[in-house]
Amino acid sequence: MLELSGEMFEQIRSSLKGAGGGRRGEPRAGLRIRAVVTPLAANNKPGTPMDAHVRDISPAGIGLICAAPLFVGTIFAICMKDEADNVVIALYTVRRCLAVGPNQFTIGGLLKNIIEPKHLAAAG
Repeated sequence: MLELSGEMFEQIRSSLKGAGGGRRGEPRAGLRIRAVVTPLAANNKPGTPMDAHVRDISPAGIGLICAAPLFVGTIFAICMKDEADNVVIALYTVRRCLAVGPNQFTIGGLLKNIIEPKHLAAAG
């Protein structure tokens, strides 16, 4: 399965900005790609990464399917590489988590921040 890259993420988000979103208010692009989700603890320390399938992306959020639940309010990171092999980090807050089967949960995340390579270099 294809893995989410920094370029793919930005292309999808930018192509959807300004488009009508129907009942959800924001347009979404349906996807079937893989990403690694890392929940953050209250002290912002990374938890155990887990594989996820990205169902959809909108300019303000993401829909995932995961094998384990994430509690509403949890912040999680998705790290992606761009063409130059730099890391781009998207931070989300869990807005909903629903069990849809054994070891299968749909998770809706609200985009909190995008940390790009230039910001990571300045922080280091």
